[in-house]
Amino acid sequence: MTDDDLSTTAAMQDQVTGVPAARNGYEKVPAELELGRCARLAERDLSMNRNQLIQQTTVESQALEHVTRALEVILGWTSEGHDISRKLSSVRFYTELYQRHLERLFALEEVEGYMETISSLKPELANQVDDLKREHEEFRAAVRRSVVRIDLASPTQLVQFDATCDKLRVTINQVLEHIRRENELLVESMQQDTGGEG
Repeated sequence: MTDDDLSTTAAMQDQVTGVPAARNGYEKVPAELELGRCARLAERDLSMNRNQLIQQTTVESQALEHVTRALEVILGWTSEGHDISRKLSSVRFYTELYQRHLERLFALEEVEGYMETISSLKPELANQVDDLKREHEEFRAAVRRSVVRIDLASPTQLVQFDATCDKLRVTINQVLEHIRRENELLVESMQQDTGGEG
């Protein structure tokens, strides 16, 4: 490689990174410039990852919304007579599906998802994030209890089954309210991050 090739390569690096490149193999870039370059590259990667996380969380949230609608319809079925075996089977299937999607969404939010991002970029919102995380645990426990009750339900125990369905409806409504508040927090953090109102 000639000196001209090195100069051209160094100039291209300057344009891409915004940091003057070493002009030969022996020059060192000042530490503060190297740190600045690393920070800009990390910020760019974080921005790309943040957008991917938001998209994935949005998709999972939409999937949960569809399962929720189906479960609400099934919970609203009226059974003829005292035999609830068909409704019980459908409620069992959709409640387990609901649990899996809810767990997936919460895991995405908590592990390298928006919760970690907001807490690190906007420490002033960390208390709200912590409150939402605590609610995740409460919802996980409530849905697990519903799954167990439904698994143990007998097709002839209409009163107990209806009570379990009512508790599940309450949990579903609380989760929907929780998701609404999460979305508001996301919007608030993004508006602050981009200099918008908030």
